This record gives sequence, C-alpha cells and structure tokens, in this order.
Amino acid sequence: MPDDASPSGDPLHMNLKGDVAHVRREDVGEVIVFVVGNDNIYPKQAKEIARAVKGGIRSAERPKVLLDLSRAQFICSALIGHLIYLHERAQAESGDFKICVTGERPAYTMKLVHLNRVMDIGGDRQQLIESF
Repeated sequence: MPDDASPSGDPLHMNLKGDVAHVRREDVGEVIVFVVGNDNIYPKQAKEIARAVKGGIRSAERPKVLLDLSRAQFICSALIGHLIYLHERAQAESGDFKICVTGERPAYTMKLVHLNRVMDIGGDRQQLIESF
C-alpha cells in the first residue's frame, strides 16, 4: 500500500499527518525541472511543492521552470491554485512555467478547470523542455 493511502486504499480518506512532498530539482540546461515523486498530492504536499518551485523561480533571472507531475495520480484543488500563482510569478520575472502531467485524473482535472488555456501542459517532458 502506498505511504499516502488509507488502509482502504481510498486516497480521499487518508491521514494527512506526517506526509511530505517529495520534490527533486534537476537543472537541464537553462530549464529548472522540479520532479514530484508523490502519487497523491493533498493540500499539505501542494504547499510544500509550491514553496520549492517558488524558490526556483526566485533563483533565476528570466526563469524557465517545468513542474514534472508525471507520477501523480491524484491532485487536490489547492494545487491548482498554487499552479496559477507559480505561473504568474514566473511571468512577473519575465520567465515561463510549464507542467508535465501524464496521469489521467490529474490531466482531466487540469483540463476541466481550463488550466491548459492559461499555461503549457503536456505529457512529454522532453518536448516541454525543448519548447522553452
């Protein structure tokens, strides 16, 4: 059973205490890639992810940031708000912010709230990196 699931396996009924976001930074040329290792992203993890990415945006002049959520199978609504904020922060620094997502549910959620109209979202990490 995944660390972030309840005994019943239902991600919506989990114990949020002690769960952390697993975020790794990779520099790929001029692009800063943040890889999230969580299968399920809840408000606490969303806040930690946003904090890490915000630091990356601040650390670069004209930041090019890619958030890799390809492992995620569930994202909470709080993450959507953070993603919009991060996109705005990158643009304020004359940079860009993109998202790689391959999970069916997270991709559908982002499309449902029209996030794909606000920023670049795709399933091919390498293609997104090259598109900067």
